[in-house]
Amino acid sequence: MKVFLLFDRVFWPAEKSAFFYESQNPAGFPIYVGNIFYINRSPALLAMISGDGVHLAEKMTKEQIVEKILQSLTKMFGGEKIATSKVVYSAVINWGEQEHIYGAYSFSQIGMKSEDAYNICKPISPLLYFAGEHTAFLEDLHGSATGAYRKTGFLALKVALKRVTTENYISKQRFKL
Repeated sequence: MKVFLLFDRVFWPAEKSAFFYESQNPAGFPIYVGNIFYINRSPALLAMISGDGVHLAEKMTKEQIVEKILQSLTKMFGGEKIATSKVVYSAVINWGEQEHIYGAYSFSQIGMKSEDAYNICKPISPLLYFAGEHTAFLEDLHGSATGAYRKTGFLALKVALKRVTTENYISKQRFKL
């Protein structure tokens, strides 16, 4: 499960690409937090909930999930820092509820060669292409962008960014597309 949070300002260490929080409390799910600001200077974080934390989060509302992430961020970075910032936009993406996905994601298997990922990119016909993280060896989030760019060009990235954001806020205000 992914939780995207756009803030009005950066309150976390901007020079770090990612953070990890593991709670000793079973009700507090562990999260991996990607620093979007590190990549493109947008004051945003992408929290990824995994394992049993997903099962806990699936029983919560979007607002409860966001609040739980904010509680974790408070413990990570201090309450005084987060108290002075404001969430401008949030989105919860639950792969487990999406038909044809159901929580699946790609990974690099032991013994996998770089050409294996590139072979997946080859079109089956002029109409069927594959793009995404599984088409870029040892990559994850940026692998999705690389695979999309490789097959469909910048237009695919532009469309993907518009689809991910509500009211195109990020694409219009942050990416200047």
